Order: sequence, then structure tokens, then C-alpha cells
Amino acid sequence: MAAPSDADLLVQMQKRLESVTAAKEANATIGKKLDEKLRIAFKNPPRRPNMAIDSINQEIRAKELKQTTTSISNSEEKIILRDLQLLKEKLGQWQEHDKFQEWVEQTRKERNERFQKNKEYDQQIQQLNVALKKVKVAAKIGAAVADFVTIEVTVPEDRMGAVIGKQFANLRQLELDCGVILDVDNKLNIVKITSTQANTLLAKESIENITLATNHSIGLHPDTVKVLMVQKSKNLHELEKNLQLKIDINRAEGILTVNASPAKAKLLDKAIKELVAGKTDIQLPAEIVPKLIGKKGETINQLMENTGCLVDIDKVTNSVRLCGTKESVAMAKKFVLDLVDEQSQREKDFYATDAKYFASPEFADFKFDFFAEFLMANKAQQLKVLRTDAMDAKIKVSKHEKKINVIGTKKQLAAMDEALSERLRAFESHHWLYELADNFILSLIIGKKGANIKEIEKEFASSNVRIDIQGNYVCVFGDDQAAIESAKAKIMDVVDQNQRSFFLTSQYLVTVLMTNKRAKLNEIEQSSACKLKLPPPPTAGATNNSTRTNDEAQVKITLTGTLDAITSAKRQLEELEEAHHVRYLPLDDDEIPTVIGKKGETISQLETASGAKLKVLKEANTPSELEMIGTEEQLASVQKAIDELLQTKNRQILQLDAFAAGCLIGKKGERIKALRVEHPDANVDAFPNRGQVRIKAASPEALQACTEHVLKTLRETLVVESVKVPQQQASQPGGGKSGGSGSVNFNTILKKYEAIAMRLQELEAEGGESMKVTIQEDGKLAKIRGPAMGIGTLKKFLEMIVDPESHFIETIKLPKLSFANVLLVKGSESEGKLNENALRICKQTGCEIRVKRSTTNGANDEGVIRIEGTNASKVYEAKSSVENVLQFYFTDNFQVLEDLPQTVVPRLYELQPTLAAKYRVVFSLPSQTSLRVFTDSKQKTGEVMKILQQELQAWKKQHVELPVAAWLVPLLVGKSGETIKKLSAECNGAKLDLSGAPSSSSHKNSASRVLTISARDDATVKLAVEKVNELIKHHENLTSIVTVSKEKLDLVLSAKKDASGMQFHVVGEGDKEDAQLQVVLYGSDYEARERIVEKIEHLLETCVIEKIVLPSTLSPSVTSSVIGALIGKSGANIRALQKEFPSVVIDIRKSDNSISLKGPKDDVLQVKSVMEDKVEELLRNQELRNARYQTQDANEVAEEEKKPAASKNTAASAEQEVQGDESTKPQSNAMQRNRPPVGGSASMMTQKLDKNQRRRMRKRAEKENQSDVLSMIMGGSTTTTTTITSSSTTKSSEDSGYYHSSSGYSLRL
Repeated sequence: MAAPSDADLLVQMQKRLESVTAAKEANATIGKKLDEKLRIAFKNPPRRPNMAIDSINQEIRAKELKQTTTSISNSEEKIILRDLQLLKEKLGQWQEHDKFQEWVEQTRKERNERFQKNKEYDQQIQQLNVALKKVKVAAKIGAAVADFVTIEVTVPEDRMGAVIGKQFANLRQLELDCGVILDVDNKLNIVKITSTQANTLLAKESIENITLATNHSIGLHPDTVKVLMVQKSKNLHELEKNLQLKIDINRAEGILTVNASPAKAKLLDKAIKELVAGKTDIQLPAEIVPKLIGKKGETINQLMENTGCLVDIDKVTNSVRLCGTKESVAMAKKFVLDLVDEQSQREKDFYATDAKYFASPEFADFKFDFFAEFLMANKAQQLKVLRTDAMDAKIKVSKHEKKINVIGTKKQLAAMDEALSERLRAFESHHWLYELADNFILSLIIGKKGANIKEIEKEFASSNVRIDIQGNYVCVFGDDQAAIESAKAKIMDVVDQNQRSFFLTSQYLVTVLMTNKRAKLNEIEQSSACKLKLPPPPTAGATNNSTRTNDEAQVKITLTGTLDAITSAKRQLEELEEAHHVRYLPLDDDEIPTVIGKKGETISQLETASGAKLKVLKEANTPSELEMIGTEEQLASVQKAIDELLQTKNRQILQLDAFAAGCLIGKKGERIKALRVEHPDANVDAFPNRGQVRIKAASPEALQACTEHVLKTLRETLVVESVKVPQQQASQPGGGKSGGSGSVNFNTILKKYEAIAMRLQELEAEGGESMKVTIQEDGKLAKIRGPAMGIGTLKKFLEMIVDPESHFIETIKLPKLSFANVLLVKGSESEGKLNENALRICKQTGCEIRVKRSTTNGANDEGVIRIEGTNASKVYEAKSSVENVLQFYFTDNFQVLEDLPQTVVPRLYELQPTLAAKYRVVFSLPSQTSLRVFTDSKQKTGEVMKILQQELQAWKKQHVELPVAAWLVPLLVGKSGETIKKLSAECNGAKLDLSGAPSSSSHKNSASRVLTISARDDATVKLAVEKVNELIKHHENLTSIVTVSKEKLDLVLSAKKDASGMQFHVVGEGDKEDAQLQVVLYGSDYEARERIVEKIEHLLETCVIEKIVLPSTLSPSVTSSVIGALIGKSGANIRALQKEFPSVVIDIRKSDNSISLKGPKDDVLQVKSVMEDKVEELLRNQELRNARYQTQDANEVAEEEKKPAASKNTAASAEQEVQGDESTKPQSNAMQRNRPPVGGSASMMTQKLDKNQRRRMRKRAEKENQSDVLSMIMGGSTTTTTTITSSSTTKSSEDSGYYHSSSGYSLRL
């Protein structure tokens, strides 16, 4: 059955109270009636005889006996009878008396029963009243009666009246306020409190507040007084109401007086602190101060009324102080900041790099300058529109800083966002932008002193057309789109008619063009409508042709005209170059007469028979050579005739580069001399000036053997060559014609231009597996290490990408010439006219694309796409675009080998010559881990891919990675690499390379290196792996390993001093203290290693680690002082401890303010105890010193306040120094002044004091009576003592003044 609710219980109890009250009243009525009966009965009670009943009975028996047994006279008998009658009457009286008495007793008993019953009724009524009161109180406070408890509070006798009050007024008020039932026992001076636990405690606290109340005086900060008294003492009245106190404030002296208990005083103190806890100062712009005050102070008064916060404005400093609770200050601060935010003038910069407004990245590079000119054009018409749309904000445009500076209010800046976006949209719709790669065309557009630009602007002045040039960009903007298009057409006409290109050729071709009064040159110019500019002739001091290399002999012919004209002129120049190939044949001195013949007859006959032009070049200090000029057929014919003439059939000319030829000679000719010794039947000569190597032999076999040896030497000779970035160069590769500024190095070029980086990787792959380019000195130096055969090509490439005058030519080989038709217009394949795809690439990159037929190896159906330009990045970008076009049209002919290790790419490139001869394959690298294959059919592409995959699988078998522990690396490499070189020789020349982290995830270990073993046959790789593993195992057998946690590593390493001739290596990583590490002990003496291991294990077992952490609540300065005191001067304290306990490692870490102790348990505990005692003493004395300084400063301030009015200014300044500003100085300045460091003396103070501070210091020195000495015994006999001087000041309450709190109040001391 469910328990009744409090409401049901209340009804039941009320009914029960009514019934009990009725029963009590009925019982009382009956009791009153009984009392009335007794009263009436006692008015005439029965008479009580004067004899006892026993005496009467005895007397009757005696009289009767005398009557019956004695003869008596009649008179006597009458007397006896009369006496008997009297006695019987008395006996009757006794009977009546007893009967009356019995009735009285019975009535009294009934009356007493009624009285007791009445008491029971009273108790029941009292209990019911208490229960009813509990239920009512429970209903009032919303609690259950079952939760009520009763506690007793003892009240002093003299305070009981204050608790009860007049006619229980205070008691009833307490019951109402606290929701309790109070029962007072005046005899025991106890007040019983019944209610819930919380309410009883509240009532108990209220009673104690009355009983313990005393008078308290609190000094207040002026700001605190203002906060309490503001708005007609609104905050003061709230405090009185909430705390039920009567508070008096002396505004003049700033003293608050209140009668309250200590607990209430603390609450009042806390409430005052909270009331001023949110003090803050806000600096206001000058124009905001009158707006914050408002008309006749309306705004500031309304703000204080709404927030309850004190708002105090300083018109001198234009600052406002807000003082109040955190919530009120936050509300007032929000209002002030919102006002400042809305009404203050602010500044905002719109930078060209901000993608929110300037979406195109071109704005940051160059486009912003054009936009600035757009705004300023036509007397700044667009700028005026922008300012109007931005609600008349102040706008300043800076081209130099590429920004728009705006000053205005928040609304103006918000309007500026939309206004700027609108002007940018207008700019985008009213401008045309074009990039020019050639400064020559740019100069033609500008004209002499800008005449051409002025002419165009004048022609379209009605449409406000303006032409602006920034860098290599031309921008046309105006009001009318048609006018802009017309101006654009005029500019593009100049661009199309004055395109420039370069044609690289030999100096001899220039001579051919200049012969016969420039007849050939004029012919080409007239037929092609292209203007040719020849390079200037060599100066007198320049070297002649015989001393120049092939690369240096290349000169540039400048072609100017339309693209079609340039293409036609280049075609004619190529035809002319085909007819005038220049080749040089080295001649010995004894061969020259034979070639020339008597009076030149022989050489003339050779010229007549072959049609080539021949000339013998012979100068001092240079090798003699024969210059041959003609077509390829003519040169082949004359070469054959000369061989027959000189009877040198077993002769071969290797056309290399100057670098390779020089490497073949070697230092002081050592390498070429060794070749001659090894091949006595052959003669080897190198000509670095032409990059040629001539081999003459007695037989074809000897010629072939020597040739192969020469090529093998060049492939196997590893050399190092460097390329430096020129000091003065353009900002971009290839002349820096892409815009920008600043110095550029190899790193920036390769990171910015992926196409150049991929081309560099291709050249590295073509150079072989040993070819490697490393960038050093922050990108200013490139070092090439690899075979001598390919270094020249790489060196030339690196020099070109940092040379501003370089002209880049790249080719894309085609398996079939017909593949190039995708870049040509249909029907004009023979003319080589480019279609839209090719022209789009040319326009985007500024490069020239031409299609040529390849005659390599006699394959007339192969083709070459030639890409030329002055910007390396654009050339390789164009190359990548052309390859993408080819792959789009001939998808089946392309396949990509993905996920290739970079080290396998050179090996695959080695197959290219063989595969190209069989399958006409072309390789390229679209990314660092992929290889693209291109052939003339899908079938061939598939076959090449199979071959490459087979080679890749073979490479994986012949390429093994072994992890090598870091400690093994020096042993494996040996002194100057002797060990690893010897190991490689023992493994039949297997290649051994050490690198960083392993490529496979299973070997990744930061403490390991990787040894890469590679060879061209499986047996060699297997042998090398066995040898390396054998060597590693041998060294591992000389090691012992101990696993240790990182925190105990120092203990293990301390054993090194006993391990002479033994190496310690730490393996593993970990940031946490419990990270497990391995310590490797390397040494040849097994017994010595085991002794050290046993010692280490003993250390780990017996040693412990203890940590002392300084409290995190300390300020950094105090923490630093404590640590400094622990260390001692020059580490004296620590050294003393370590001398006494040499086996203990002490590590003091300032990063986390901790002290780590490692060593034997007993020693560590002793050291810990000493250091903890020292730390505790230092901190205790620091607290005492701080408290002493606070007291002294407060006393000094109080003394200064009592000085005469003549010294008020001085005292005020000193008080300001001590008390300070609450909002900006949470502690008094006296507390923040530099104190001596913990463990240091006052003499360590070096801060310069002002006049007031010096006076206080003198007074303080006079009052000092004792010194606190802090000492710390460091070890047995070593003692380091640190002294701190302090003073104890005792003052009476009359002259102690006030202690000023940092929170805005003061206490009377």
C-alpha cells in the first residue's frame, strides 16, 4: 500500500487534531463537574469523631461486657446504655466519614484520571501541531518531512534575548526566512532547529551570526566607494538586503563599518571583492568620448543604470574605467566596445594577396597595378565611384605595397567590401590583358617616348581608353568595349607583325649569308617576308674557330616577322645549313702535306670530286685539323677519300663533348697514357677543344678493342663537376621573362617548375645508375657525380636554366612522322602550318613549335617535334602539353609504368637505344615514379612494356636492402671507406650503398641505416649478401645488449668510465621517460663485457629514481631563484652533494621545474631529504619575506598619510607607488619591486632606487632586529651557507594604519 502524500497526511492530521481537541474539551468539562462536586461536598463534610474507631469498638465491648457480667444499678446501667448509645453514634459517624472519604478518594481519582487524560490530549495536540508545522514548512520549502533533521545550537545566555527578540519576533522571522521550526529551551539555553539539512545549517549560521556579531571596519578603495554609492547607493542597499546587515560608509575616509559575525564579515568582504572584481580600463579614441557621455550625460547614466557598473571617464587620457562585478563590467565593456566598434575610425588594408577580394593570383603578381591605374584613370573617376559606394570612406591606393588603405567606420568598411568587389567586376569587364615574352615587341608597342601608346589613346579618347604596361604585360581598359577591342586589334597587329625567334647555327653559315653583298640573306628576307639580324662578327681579341668548341661555335640569328614568315625563313635557313655542314678532322703534322698536295692540287681535287669545301687549320699551340663544309653526302664522300688518301681505314673519330674528352686525358695525361700502354697496336688522341677522340689502329680488331675500352673508361670513370649560380642573374630561369623579382637558385627553380625537375631526372637516368645531382649551399651550387660520358650534358643543362641569355631547344621524338599531324593544319603537312591546338600551346607558353623529319639511322619516316624558347620552364611546359596532346590522340600507343623506385629508372633507360632500334620506342618521365612508353603501334607498346616489366623484376632480385644498426655503420664503412670498398671487391664488384631509412616499411627504424646491394647477376648479389651478413654477424658476436628505460639511461652510461677500450651505443627512440632503449656494448674482450653487463644490471636493480617537483603555483622568478639556490654559486651546492654521494646522479631541469635523483636507494633518499628540506625552507622564508615586505610597505604608507598637509604631495606619490591601480597592477608595486633571490642576500639587489624608496630602505634598516639564516649542509664536512636578512615589525593597533588590498579594500591592522 502506497504511503500517503504530505497533502493527505496534512488533512488526516488536521482531522485528528480536531477530534483530539474535542475529546480534550469534553474531558475538561467532566473534570470541572467533579471539582464542583468536591467543592460542594467539602462545604458540609461529615463530622469525624474524636476517637479512633478501634477505641470506640473496644469501649463498646467493655461497656457491654460490664453490663452483662457485672451487676450494676439502674442508674449505672442507664449511664452505660447512654454511653453505648453515644459510642454507637460515634461509630456511625465513623462509618459515614469513611463512606465520605471513600467517595472523595474515588472522585479525586477520577479527577486525576481526567487530568492525566487531559495531559495526554495536550501532548497529542502538541505533537500534532509540531507535525502539522513540519508538514506546512515542508510544503513551503518543497521538501519531504522524512528529510527533516533536528539539531541543537547552544546560545550564550546574554545573547538569547537577541536571538528570540521582542515577543519572539526574531525567532519567527528566522523561521520564515530559513524555512525551519525553532524550539527554545531557556533553561538550557538551547535552540532546537528542525528542517532539512541545508535549512538547519542555514538557520544555525543565522543564529551564530547574531550570537557572534561584532563591529568591523573595512578600508575601501575610492573606486570601491564609488561603486557602492553609485545610483543612490543601489549596490550598498543590495548588500544590506542580501546579507541582512546594516552598513555605514564614511565616504571622506573611505571606511566601511558593520556589525556582523566573522562569517558575515567574510561574506561581506567577498561580496565587495566580487562587486569590483571586473575592473578594467579601455582606451578610447578621442571622437568616442563625447558620444559615450551623451547629451547631458544621458548615455553614460543609462549605461550605469542598465548594467550596475561604475563608468568613470578620464577626458585627459581619453580612457574609461569600468568597475563592478564581472558580469556588469562585461555588459558595460560590450556596450563601450560596440560603440567604439560602430563609431570609431579604423583602418583596413586590402592586399592584392587577399583571395577574398582579389580572386585571381595574378593580382599579387602584376594585375593589381593595372587595377590601380584603372581607378586613377580619367581624373580618378572610378576611385570617386568607389569612395561614394563606400559611404565616403578615406581611400588610398598604393601600387608599391600592392594594397588599398581604407579609413572609416565599421559601416563604411563593410560597404567598402561590396564597393571594391563591384569595382573589380567593372575592371574585369572593361579591360584586356596580354603577356609579352619579348621586350623587343614591347618596345615597338610603346614607341619612341611612348608615341605609339599616346597615339592609340588619343584615337579612342572619347571612350577613355588607357594603355598601361607593367613588366611584360600590356593592359587596355576603358569605358567602351568596342573601343577596347579596337585598341587590342592595333596592339595585336604590332605583336603579330613583329614576332621574334632565334636560329642557332655555326659561324660559317653567317659567312655564307654575308657573301656576295648579302645576296643569300636578301633572298631569304624577300621570299619569307622575315627580317634577319645576324650576330656581330668576332672581335679581334676573340679566339678563332680553331680554338672554339662546337658549343661555342653556335651563334644566334634573330628572325623578326609574322609566325608564318619566321617559319618560312627557318625552313630556308635549315636547307642552307643542310648544304653547309661543318666538320673538323684532326690531322697529324705528317698528314698535312699529303692532304694539301703540291701547290694544293690534292685538296683541290678533293673539293672538285666531293663538292665540299676543305681548309687546313694550323696555328701555334693548337692541334692541326681539316675543316670540311658541305652536305652530309659530300662530307661522307670526302671523308672516305681522305681515308683512302692517308691509308687510315682503321681510324675512328668519337664525337663526344669537351668535358668527356678532357676526362679521358686525365690528370697530366695519366689516363690516356694508360690506354696507350694497354693498346700498343692503337694510337689514342683526345681533342677537348672539339670534344673529339681519335683512335688509329693497325687492325680492325685493335681499333674495336681500343674503342670499346675508351667508351668503357668514360662510362666507369666517376668524376665530380660543379655548377654555380651566377652572382647577377634574372629572377626566372631562361632570362627571367616570366616576371617576378629577387634572386633564384637551383632549389627554387626545381621546386617551382616541376617540368624542369623531371627533365633533370631524365638526364640523370640517361647518364646511368651512378649519375647523381645534389644541390648544396642553399641552392647556389649543383654538384654532379657520375660517369664522365654524361656529365657534360647535365652540366650544360644546369648552366642553361640559370643563364638569363640561354635559348632552350627541346625535342620530342616521334615513332612516325605522321603522328605530328595532330599539331598541323590538314592539307598543309608539308608546309608545317600549326593548327589551333599547337597555336594555343604556343600562345600559352610563348614557345615555338616546329615539326621536322628525322634522318637518324636512315629512318626517313620518323619525325621530331622541336620546341624552342627563351624560358626553360615554358619550354618544358610546352613539351608536356604536346606529349599530352599526342597521348590524347594515340592512346593505344602510350602506356605508363607506375610505382617505380627512382633507382630503377636509369637501368630501364639503358634499354632505350636497343628498344628504339627495334621498336622505335620513346621514353619520358611524367612523374618521379612513372615511365611513359610511346611506340608506333599498340602491339609494340605492349611488347616493350613486357620487356620493361621483366627488367624490373630482374632488378628487384638484384637489388637487396639490408638494415644496418647505426652503431655498425662506422665499422662497416671503415677508415676512409676502406672496409666497404674491400668488401665490394671481394663480392665481384657488387655495388654497396649506405642510405638513410629503408624503403620497405618492415625495416623502418630511426636508429638504423640501409645497405643497398646491387649487381647485374644474381650470384654476385647472393655472394654480397652472404659476405655482408657474415660481417654483421661477426661484429654482433662482439657485442652485449642491455635493455634499459630512458630515465635510467644515465645510470647505465655512468659505467663507461670502467669500460676502457669498449664502445657504448644507444639504440632506440622515445619521448616518454619509460621508453625502452637498448645499450649496445662493443668490445673484443668477452669477459670484460660480461663484467660491465653485470655491473649495469646490479645498478639497475639497486638504484632508484626519485623526483622532486617544485609547486606549479610559484612565479617564474621565484622558481628560478629556488633552483639557483639549490645549485649554489658556480654549482657549489651540487658539487658538494655529489662529492658526498658520488653514486647519485642529480639532474635539475628548469623546463618542468623538477629535480631528478638517480642512484642507490639509501643515498638517493638522503639526498632527497636534504633537498626537500632546503626547498621547504627556501619557500617558507620567501613567504615570510613577502609578508614582511607587505606589512612594512603598508605601515610606511600609513605613516606617510599622517604627515602634515605640506607633505601631502610626496605622501600621495608614495601611496600611489605602494597601492597602485587595481586593474593594471594586481599586486602592489611594493610587492612587485625586485627582491633578493631566494637563498641570496640583499646585497645582490642591483636595481636603482628612487628618493622615496631609498628613504624607506633606511627606515627599514633601522627597524631590523634579527636575521634569518638558511643553511644547507652539503655532504659530510662541506657546508654552504646562504643568508637572508629579514625584520620583524611589531606595532600597536593605534598606529598600525590600514592594509590596502590589491582587490580594492583595506583592513584596519
